[in-house]
Amino acid sequence: MIPDENIQIVTLIDHKRNSKMHTVRHHLENNSAECSCKMYEREGIPCRHILWVMKEKGLESLPAAYIKTRWTKAAMNMPMFDLGGNLIEDTTNMEAVKKKVGHLWSEIFTCMALNKACFQEEIFKLLVTKESKWRHF
Repeated sequence: MIPDENIQIVTLIDHKRNSKMHTVRHHLENNSAECSCKMYEREGIPCRHILWVMKEKGLESLPAAYIKTRWTKAAMNMPMFDLGGNLIEDTTNMEAVKKKVGHLWSEIFTCMALNKACFQEEIFKLLVTKESKWRHF
């Protein structure tokens, strides 16, 4: 197989995460990239591996293909659908809808932060328990 001159393959090793390896295929002609972690394909957000490669290549901004409309302010100007896929036609009170959506996201992130804090507290208690056992050893 002849290697493609327009694709550069970079292998990254994450020593902080059990030396996990990720392979990034960087397409030089359009500055797109694919990573073996598949975060961009799953979530629509470029992973840190892709961002690292792009930073190392000297790119000062993300290529437009990586900026999904749903993550921009323009997303609020698009038609809105309910969970059943039906178009919500009454957009006369769009500011109230935007405020409610913003509040809901705030609630989600607050719950996520609380969950993380509870998890960290459980780990701390576990470590304290283990440490006290070690002292008695």
